Amino acid sequence: MAKLDDLTKKYPFMYEVDGDIYQIGYGVFKTCNSHIGKNYFEQYREFINKVGRENIVQYKLQGDEEEHLIYLFRKVKAYSELDRMNVSISEVNAEILMFIDSLNDEQKNHLFEQLEDYINSFWHYHRRF
Repeated sequence: MAKLDDLTKKYPFMYEVDGDIYQIGYGVFKTCNSHIGKNYFEQYREFINKVGRENIVQYKLQGDEEEHLIYLFRKVKAYSELDRMNVSISEVNAEILMFIDSLNDEQKNHLFEQLEDYINSFWHYHRRF
């Protein structure tokens, strides 16, 4: 089972907390400033809401829906990796963990749901590539 601390071990990706979009992952923790990246992230979230979170679990999507999920996932992932910070991995991990600790339970639950969606989307992506 995933836990929020796993964010420090995952490929960088975008996550929304209280209306702000962050790039979080192995070696990356920053606010997203890319308009295009934010646009792809919003499309990705809208698509997941449209098809239902339960339907991206373990290959339940097929055909065009799966292709579209993979396309949006790849775009968000690419824009999350563009600008890595010039600090050590351990410093970034510490910042991520402090950020998680500063969140209230509702924010943590919302972030955890997004992490689960990332993991499930990654399964579709990994299966193809």
